Order: sequence, then structure tokens, then C-alpha cells
Amino acid sequence: MGERELAVSDGLLGIGEDVQAERGQWIQICMREAAQRLHNDVTREVLKQIEDERHEQATLIARLREDLSRHSDFHAQLTALAGDLVAAQARLSEVSSVQAAVADLRVDVEAQKEQQQLQTSQLRALEDRIERGVPEQCQSREDPGTRDAPGPGCGLREMAASLE
Repeated sequence: MGERELAVSDGLLGIGEDVQAERGQWIQICMREAAQRLHNDVTREVLKQIEDERHEQATLIARLREDLSRHSDFHAQLTALAGDLVAAQARLSEVSSVQAAVADLRVDVEAQKEQQQLQTSQLRALEDRIERGVPEQCQSREDPGTRDAPGPGCGLREMAASLE
């Protein structure tokens, strides 16, 4: 080959080297842009996933707060019910003690009633015996001075009349 051909071929080679260098730069730029887009896409997806998880956690926290509030309300209701139960038990205990006292009083009243009926019947029997036998005994005394004094055979009515 001649000089001229060499010069043309060197020139073409020089142009080819410039094109290749530009092409290499263009490829590097495209690769950087693709890497940047990929990085942006990955970052966007990670941020979206973080936001979704944050939203899910916020929802769970809200539910937890609501559950805690319900638990607190439930605890307050249980405390109130326990207080009501204690009060009701106290009233029942009081009612039971009152019922026991009433039962004791009823037994005492029945015993007193029976005692009173027995005493009334004994008093009536004594009055009947005295009314049947006393006037004769009081009049049959021989000493006229002791006739007005109550004696062992005189009735209650005669004794009361003699004291007047």
C-alpha cells in the first residue's frame, strides 16, 4: 500500500476511533441513566413498601389503642359490677340477719304467747275454783272480827273488796 492509502486508512481509523470513543461514552451515559432509573425505581418501591408498612402499623396501633380503651372501659365496668355485687351481698347479708332476728322474735313471741295462754288458763281455773268455794268459806268463819280480813280461802274479788 502506498502512503496515501495508509494516510486514508489511518484517517478512517482515526474517525473510527472517535466514533468508538463517542459510542463508548454514549453507552456509559445510557448505562448510568439506566442505573439511575433502576435505582429510582427500587427506591420508589422500597419507599412505597415502607409507607404501606407504616400505614399498616398505624392501623394496628389504632386498633391496639381501641382495644386498650375497651379493656379500660371493661375494667371499669367490672369494677363497678364488683362494687354492686359487694353491695348486694351486704344487703343480702343484712336481710339474712334481719330474717334471722325476725325468726328469733317470732319464736320468742310464740313462746310468750303460749306462756300467756297458759297463765290465762291457770288464772281462769284459779278464779273458777275461788268463785265456787270462797264465799262459803268466808261466811263460815266463827269470829266475826276476822270475817272481813282476807283469808286463805277468799277469792281475789273478795280480797279486793275487803281492802277497800
